[in-house]
Amino acid sequence: MYNITPVITKEYIMDRLDQIQILEYYLGIRVQEKKVRSPLRKDNNPSCSFKANGNGVIYFKDWAQGFTGDWIKIIQYKYGLTYQHALEKCAEDFNLVKGKNSIQVIARKQERIKIEPKESNIEIKLRNWDVYDKQYWSQYGINRKTLNLYKVYPCEIVFYNKKIIYTRTKNDLAYAYRFKESKYKIYIPKRNAFKWLSNFNSWQGLEQLSNSFQRLLVITKSMKDVMCLKQFNLDACAPASEVIEPDEKIMVDLLNRFYKVVSFMDFDLTGIKMANQLYKKYKIIPMFLTNGRFGTYDYGAKDISDFYQLNGYKKTESLINNGIITLITKK
Repeated sequence: MYNITPVITKEYIMDRLDQIQILEYYLGIRVQEKKVRSPLRKDNNPSCSFKANGNGVIYFKDWAQGFTGDWIKIIQYKYGLTYQHALEKCAEDFNLVKGKNSIQVIARKQERIKIEPKESNIEIKLRNWDVYDKQYWSQYGINRKTLNLYKVYPCEIVFYNKKIIYTRTKNDLAYAYRFKESKYKIYIPKRNAFKWLSNFNSWQGLEQLSNSFQRLLVITKSMKDVMCLKQFNLDACAPASEVIEPDEKIMVDLLNRFYKVVSFMDFDLTGIKMANQLYKKYKIIPMFLTNGRFGTYDYGAKDISDFYQLNGYKKTESLINNGIITLITKK
């Protein structure tokens, strides 16, 4: 895609540019300590922030989407590039090498910010399951057995970096998805903003997958959809986020473990982009619940759990068994 010499490496770029400078150029916003609106999607409420790890690498964190990326991943996602092509684009855009598509960028003096590296700490106080939990999960066909299998727990209190950020009320339920020791994804479903809080950035549902090669695997976009599909005896898992390319090692392992793998993302810009990535790289056929756009059928729901909520078990079972889900394939 980019014909550049010499070979561009991360070290080559970092010797000449500052990561704040690169992040601000591609995100179009200032790197700062307070929460910001995402420039990569529609974000009515500031749900993103910048943080640094122990090595001083600054990451852009989208709390609502579960996406975390350094400057390279930002370029990869924004332009749909591979790792190497992202480096080469950065080098061209900042005129570090001669490229016919180069943009002259005048580096301004950076106003340094101090982002303290720290590990996000989430602690929870659990409570007993009650009738409000049953009402919430049963509308998606998800029972206690499945919730226990996927290590989903109801929360009384949630602490984030030692501060209380949630206290239970019957109209504001919260659930902890536990992945590893002290690694959680907190789901507060009835909130319009800050539904998600996480210190975990990997696949969901891998631990619960079958080991039989004769099985079909569905790669979807959320734990709720994974659990809903489990009610129909379907193996499913979900990457940490729809906005970052899945880890290649995990993908190769899944393709070797299951006789057929399909994707089932939302029929929107983000979901279609992820489905296209999986198809182009791994030939994984995408499935969607379409919404009437582009002459498609309108299923009235964006995902399988919403479809179940609207239509119940029998119609959802029929949808799955009869293969009515629209298949989008690239010629």
